[in-house]
Amino acid sequence: MLETVISLAIFCTLAAVSIYNLKDYQAKVEERQAISWFKNTFTETLNYGYLNKRAAKFQWFTDSNTIKFISNGSLAGQQKYYKKKKLPATLRINSNAAIDYGIADSGVAPPMSIQFHSTLTNKDYSYKVQFGWGEIIEQ
Repeated sequence: MLETVISLAIFCTLAAVSIYNLKDYQAKVEERQAISWFKNTFTETLNYGYLNKRAAKFQWFTDSNTIKFISNGSLAGQQKYYKKKKLPATLRINSNAAIDYGIADSGVAPPMSIQFHSTLTNKDYSYKVQFGWGEIIEQ
């Protein structure tokens, strides 16, 4: 009986540690997916705006921790390209204010630095947008 209780206690301890590590791993995967989505969608929006001669913009809303990518259509108020994603709670953009970054219809993008901070891993992800073509570069 004592051996059964001891082995049950060991099993429960290992199961609890495994479940905790699994949740931590899932949160890290969500962060990596959100960062990857941001880089790919930024490039897609830029390319869409440039190839279709449409102005595009990237917006980050501090209150909801949401990112939106928008490219205007040919008619006033029409949106041709629109993507939106809520970032994981552990991932924030290092900025005190909401970001509203525009890309001209010629594809010209002003330079900008975008920095994400992960409270889970305490890691910073830095990106620079080059002047002109607006290519996003990870640092």
